[in-house]
Amino acid sequence: MPARFTSDDPRMSVAVMNLGTTLSATARRAPDLAGLVCGDERWSFAELEANADALARGLLELGVLPGDRVLVQCPNSRPMFEAQYAVMRTGAVYVPVNSRASARETAQIAQLSRAPAMLVDTSFAARAAAAVAASPLLRHVITTAPVSVPAGGERAAWHVHDALRARHREGAHVNHPVTASDACLQLYTAGTTGVPKGAVHSHSSYAFALMGRIADVLPGLDHACALLAVGPLSHGTGTLASCAVMKGARTVLPASGRFDAGECWRLVEAERISTTFTVPTMLMDLVRHADARRRDRSSLRHVVYAGAPITRADQRLAMDLLGPVLVQYYGAAENMGTATVLYPHMHGPDDADPMTPAGSCGVARSGVDLAIKDDDMNDLPTGEVGQIWVRTAANMVGYQDMPEASAQALVDGWLCVGDLARMDERGFVYIVGRTREMYKSGGLQVYPNETQDHLAAHPAVAEAHVVSLPDSRWGETGVALVMLEPDRAASEIELREFLRDRLAGYKLPRRIFVVDALPRTAYGKVSKDLLREELVRRALITPGEDVPAAEEKEKLA
Repeated sequence: MPARFTSDDPRMSVAVMNLGTTLSATARRAPDLAGLVCGDERWSFAELEANADALARGLLELGVLPGDRVLVQCPNSRPMFEAQYAVMRTGAVYVPVNSRASARETAQIAQLSRAPAMLVDTSFAARAAAAVAASPLLRHVITTAPVSVPAGGERAAWHVHDALRARHREGAHVNHPVTASDACLQLYTAGTTGVPKGAVHSHSSYAFALMGRIADVLPGLDHACALLAVGPLSHGTGTLASCAVMKGARTVLPASGRFDAGECWRLVEAERISTTFTVPTMLMDLVRHADARRRDRSSLRHVVYAGAPITRADQRLAMDLLGPVLVQYYGAAENMGTATVLYPHMHGPDDADPMTPAGSCGVARSGVDLAIKDDDMNDLPTGEVGQIWVRTAANMVGYQDMPEASAQALVDGWLCVGDLARMDERGFVYIVGRTREMYKSGGLQVYPNETQDHLAAHPAVAEAHVVSLPDSRWGETGVALVMLEPDRAASEIELREFLRDRLAGYKLPRRIFVVDALPRTAYGKVSKDLLREELVRRALITPGEDVPAAEEKEKLA
């Protein structure tokens, strides 16, 4: 597998810091500082460290070994926050799972990862049971509160998080020795076939990503700062929370457990928030909320956005309200978002200013090589469109158990990010499209093939296709076109309900149109461009306008 190093490379056998103990280091340096806040509860770094160490001892008692994957599926909470440090310090691999993943998706990840243990929020117990039923290797389920074991989960041993932790309150500090190449983190990202791929990060690659995030995205982060975690800790927000722990800053979780712009502005004022991470949808909800101008926001230093396209009009609104605190970055799960950065001083209202280029996602991050290449890996001239390749120490080791996919993504130290872009003479990068059909809705990745496969599983469906379309709120949204089997019937409502039990909500198409024929090329293929043209031809969508949801369409009619 071509990669940036191999496991037998003597340089990668050097012992390095186990990143699960970054919390230990901060707790030793500043034990009484608040590390986590949620509502009226505040936990010091010393308390968080004691909890994480006790959970680590509990995992060792359950038989978790170095290199084992441990799935964690919780909403933003103290157990989710602590789990990363508990898992990593045992030498095991922390695998955060999207809290919005369906039972089927959760079970698939359990199978692919071969995880022996899983920590879940009690409300997700049925998903854990589905994972146990699907994966014979999943032997232990840890729930955040007592729960009756759901059907299908009987084969595993079920434990209560706080009870397991309490039994191991006393004991030796856990700090399993690791080398630079040892895996510590695995992030799942679906492939073009819809099969999730586990991007494996080592202690070395994750450390570089964290330090790069602090240097380029959060300069000046220190113990006086506070991070408002409005996104899921299983995604980019979790990386920023890890940076906060390293620097002794506190992380603040909204007590509601969900994103609410009014609550966020109240916390910005009350907790003197300096930093937050958003996707453009969240950012604009914050900007447009009435409290944005009523609350004291003078503490804000870094308002980070990433994960989806942002329109120039929305970017201007955010700049007008927030001032020089906006930071955009771009990357992929395979390199922990370590590709480009658009610094605050690169945000400006003048489209003609060469240092504030409209539509750019920024320049290469510190310590990052970024190139636009053709299909033969040749560098393209300035301004030409090609694939983005990134060479950085933050690149993943590879995909778990997927050597062919790893070899395609990693070539001689370069990672193919999977997007098409051009680069100007100053090094600013402009995304123009995706080499794969994946799109992002609200910052979350959606792969049309996955949705298509599930639609096609409906007994009335003969053929299904999904295309992405621009959306002012979510960045992009999906629309499906479906042909039915002869003499079979199915309504949009029926098909939507069929998908709802199989896919996370953000993957559901905005509309599902049943058509009698699909446009095809001369070779009999159905192309995405032809499908978009067909949607316009049939007056199913209006160019330049958002696609209304089915219920909105009925109201408009």
